[in-house]
Amino acid sequence: MAKKKTSPRFQLKIHPGQLLIGAGILLLGGTAVYVAAKTIGNPHNESRGDDLFSQTNKDLKDLERQGIQKTMSQSEIEALANQVHNAIRYSAVADDKGRAEALLKARPQNQADVLSLIQAYGDRQLHMFGLPDGGLKDLPTSISEELSNSRIERINQVYASKGIRFRF
Repeated sequence: MAKKKTSPRFQLKIHPGQLLIGAGILLLGGTAVYVAAKTIGNPHNESRGDDLFSQTNKDLKDLERQGIQKTMSQSEIEALANQVHNAIRYSAVADDKGRAEALLKARPQNQADVLSLIQAYGDRQLHMFGLPDGGLKDLPTSISEELSNSRIERINQVYASKGIRFRF
C-alpha cells in the first residue's frame, strides 16, 4: 500500500518581523482606544480648579501676614512648574519621575514656595503615548497620579523637615 501524502489545507507562514510589527500595531491601537475612552469618559477638568486656587491664594495671604515670603522669584517658580510638568507629562514612557521628585524636594524652601508653585502650575494636560490622558490636572493631582507612593513619601518627608505643612 502506498502512503498517501497529506498536506494541511491552510498553512500560516509568518516572518518574525511581521509578528513584531503586528504586536506593535496592536499595542498602539489598544493604547489609543484606552486613552480615547478615558478622555471621552472623563472630559472634565480633573483638578480641584477654582477651589484649590482660592485656597492657595488665601493661604499665601495668611503667610504674608505672618511675615513668611517666597524664597524664589515668580519667574523661578514658573520655571520650576514647567520643569516638573516636563518631567511627568508623558506618562509611562518618556517621563522622568526621578527628576520630578528631585525638583520638588530641592527647590521649595517653605510653605509659600509650595503654594506659589501650585498656582504657577495651574491645570495642565498629561499624555500617554503622545495622546491626552484624561482631563486637565493641577499639581497635587498630577503628582499623586504620576509618582509612586514611595517617591511622594520622600517628598513629604523633606517638606516636613523644612517645616512645610503641605503634603502630596
